[in-house]
Formats: sequence, C-alpha cells, structure tokens
Amino acid sequence: MKNFQHLRKVLMGSAILCTLFTSCSEDELANLKDSDAVFQEQEGMIVVEVETTPAEEGWTENTATAGFTGTSYYQNSGDAQMNNPGESILEYSVQINTPGTYRFIWHNKVNEGDNTTEANDSWLRILGAHDFFGKKNATVKYPKGGTMVQSDKIVNGSSKDGWMKVFCSGTLDWSWATRTSDHEGLNIYATFNEAGTYTVQISRRSTGHAIDRFVLYNEEIVSKEEAEDLSNAESR
Repeated sequence: MKNFQHLRKVLMGSAILCTLFTSCSEDELANLKDSDAVFQEQEGMIVVEVETTPAEEGWTENTATAGFTGTSYYQNSGDAQMNNPGESILEYSVQINTPGTYRFIWHNKVNEGDNTTEANDSWLRILGAHDFFGKKNATVKYPKGGTMVQSDKIVNGSSKDGWMKVFCSGTLDWSWATRTSDHEGLNIYATFNEAGTYTVQISRRSTGHAIDRFVLYNEEIVSKEEAEDLSNAESR
C-alpha cells in the first residue's frame, strides 16, 4: 500500500509540473526570474534580457509598449535620480571567456512624454572591468571615479563613483542608441584583460526610461548588425 501511495504522489507531481511548463512558451521558460544567472560570452558576444533578474524598487516590469524582446521590459517608474547613481540597482553577472574590449549597447526607449531628450537615460557601471570608458574616434573619456587607463578626461555631464549616464536620443521608438557624455555621444566600452565573471549594474536616472535587453560584444569578432539582431537568444 505504501508503495502505491508513493507512486500516486509521484505521478500527481509530474502531472502538475507538466501542466505548469506546457502552459509556458519557450521564451517564457527562458526568462524565468533568476538573480543568480550567469550570462556566458560565446564567440565574442553576451545577450541579456533585463527582466531575467527581479525588478528592484522603482523599476516596473511592463509589456504595454510593443517592440520588446523576451517576456517584458523594465521601466523607471520612480523618482528621477539625476545626480544620485546607485538607487535600485539591477545586477547581472557576465562570464567573459574571451578577454578583450567589448562594446556595450542596450535596446531602450523614451517611454514617457514626447521629448526625445527626456526620459532617455539610466546609470551604468561595470564592476571588475580593467577599463570602462566612452569613446568616439580619438576621444576617450571616463566617468568620475572610474579607471583612468587611456585618458584623464571626464565625460561631460553628470557622473559619479564610476557610474556613467547612458542615454538614447533622436527617436521615441525602441532603438539601440547607447551613448555617454553630453553633446558628444560617445560609444561605451569595457575591457576585460582576463577571463572571469564580471558584474553589470544598472540604476535608475530619468523617470520613464525603458530598457529591454543589453549586449556586450567584441567588435573584432561580432559586427554591429549581428549584435543588434533581436532574434539573438539570451546567453545562458
């Protein structure tokens, strides 16, 4: 009798699990919340859906604005933190297997109002990187408190404790526009001299800024078009 009751419980549990997982799409299963996820660099690129980690206070998980990937996006619904980076930090562990310099881009949107220069930025910091900077042609600049490797010049506008203000501009649509340094629009890079696990941090700045996913890619291995392909799967 005991063996029969045990078998019955096992079968019931299996039925429940089957019901749970068959009710989810592959994308939904891939994007279940996991604050301990480690995203693996593969062939020079890492793709991360921001909603993989649980939302911190002030970030709202949303699906109202079409054009996002994965299951949702996060939007700053709290107070603006214009000169106060480090509020409500979203953290992501990324495993770099191929050392080198990687460009950082995110799929983001002005999702409040109709001004392309407002509700358009959040704070970004990459812990452990051997270099973290903005660059355009010969111009290289750093956030205040950052690692001064190539230049002692500081980005224009607000920065603090190694945090960069990262913004989009020119459109109200979802875009890959990812820039730093006011009135210059520098691209963003991080150098990893050694294979290992590093931490990408995002914190709230402008109310209404929405972020869908981000990508780190080595420009010597991966093209811009490949990195911006929305069909790329998350790197797990």
